[in-house]
Amino acid sequence: MSKLAAQDKFLDLSDYGRPFGKFLANLLKNTRFTPIHVTLLFGVSGLIAIYCILVNQYLLAGFFIVLKSGIDAADGELARLKNRPSYTGRYLDSVFDIILNFHLLSKKYYVMNENKLMQQIGTMFGVVMTFFYIGVGIYLIFFFTYYDKFIRILLGSTFIFYGIYRGYRTYVKIIEIFFPGDKSESEKY
Repeated sequence: MSKLAAQDKFLDLSDYGRPFGKFLANLLKNTRFTPIHVTLLFGVSGLIAIYCILVNQYLLAGFFIVLKSGIDAADGELARLKNRPSYTGRYLDSVFDIILNFHLLSKKYYVMNENKLMQQIGTMFGVVMTFFYIGVGIYLIFFFTYYDKFIRILLGSTFIFYGIYRGYRTYVKIIEIFFPGDKSESEKY
């Protein structure tokens, strides 16, 4: 049983765990496992991934992150197969998603501050995000016509100013990371 009707389906790159989720749900369909059990298993997989990041086992961490995504898809599939969807399961799934994603991102930041290559990649991502925010701002102001002009200009300006700020912070980070020896005379003392 699919989440969406055939005419409503679209390509969702974040849904890469869905085939494994369907496979796992079909394996567990005639067992005593409930969708809540699967949700708890996905939480455990996420915690193992976080631990692997902390002990510098990045390949294992990547495996458990991908496994977490597959198991995350399986709990909803199992609930639909067993015709037992519940608000508790949806709530627990959302809470685990928020908590695990927050911790995974915070550990990524921790690792990035320790690793020069990761700092460089993060800085280059800052360049991309600068153009993204400025582009969204321009789109909202000039091309997005669904809202009142004042709201479009307010939101668009906010995105543009944040993009400029992000550009400045990225520029500072580029100088700091890529050119650490090039300090002016006043910064040396």
